[in-house]
Amino acid sequence: MADGDLDIVIGPLSQKAPSVTYRDFATEPHSLYCGAAHPLFARNDKDLDMKDIENSRFCVRRYRHFDDLYIVGHPRASASAVEMEAQAMMILSGHFIGFLPCHFAEPWVKTGELRALKKGTFDFSSTHRIAYRTANAANPLVVAFLQALLEPAR
Repeated sequence: MADGDLDIVIGPLSQKAPSVTYRDFATEPHSLYCGAAHPLFARNDKDLDMKDIENSRFCVRRYRHFDDLYIVGHPRASASAVEMEAQAMMILSGHFIGFLPCHFAEPWVKTGELRALKKGTFDFSSTHRIAYRTANAANPLVVAFLQALLEPAR
């Protein structure tokens, strides 16, 4: 983005570069999930403690820069994925726990293949931002895209 390859980027951008303008766009709630074959799946939330979470293998999305580990206080990632879909497959396997956007996990929650662990305790919202080079703020393409993107939200 900052090097001129892209005009606009939208995503959960937690790292900021100089000379790039960032505008908050949307939030996406996340919860900590495990799959039906995971040992924690059948346990009641009130019986789960931090030791149970720490002893579970944790998978993360690499582009979140391991922020997930800090949120839950987990000591290490056992696996990482570039794509959310790959991370979901790891969690669904029953071998890992990890964060997923609630709307993305919902179909598997409804079928009993996933469940949120200690709902409300580890939940967080990821902010999606629009980013563009500050020098291009007046570029007609950037202005038109921003207007089209932001108008329906108002």
